[in-house]
Amino acid sequence: MSVKPTIAILMMMASTAAASPAAAPRDGARVPVTVSLEVVQGAPKAGGHLVLRAHVTRHGAWRGPIAVSFQLPSGATLSKGALHHQLAASNAAGEDTRELELAIGAVPAGDVVVIAESKLPGGGFHAEARYRFGRVAAAPTAPRTDGPHLRTPRGDLGASVSLTR
Repeated sequence: MSVKPTIAILMMMASTAAASPAAAPRDGARVPVTVSLEVVQGAPKAGGHLVLRAHVTRHGAWRGPIAVSFQLPSGATLSKGALHHQLAASNAAGEDTRELELAIGAVPAGDVVVIAESKLPGGGFHAEARYRFGRVAAAPTAPRTDGPHLRTPRGDLGASVSLTR
């Protein structure tokens, strides 16, 4: 059985170069890396073993190393695998997979979290995936859109998110 939890990604990009007036508008920033976790073997039960496989997918070139780490909750201990590793810079898309074997004392109340992150002078990213031991994920909350409406020549984009409240 393969379980792929929702991926949470926070991407921060900054650039000192001015945009060219001839530059075409983009529909959105492309995410450089995503991560996911799947169950390879076992089940979340007290006294059991669980093998998880983490997928770190590079969606194109990223010129810096990528630090990958795992955080284990209380009740889960590492039996096999490494909690930290680093991926070298790459000029191509690709995927790296790593497996962890966990011994479960009591079913943990927290999550196993895999984190992939990289920081360069012009930007960086932080990507996470979680394994929740069978618990339902909390519903995400959206920020309050109680700021003024944002109007452009293309139309009204709706109420903005106030950063001062």
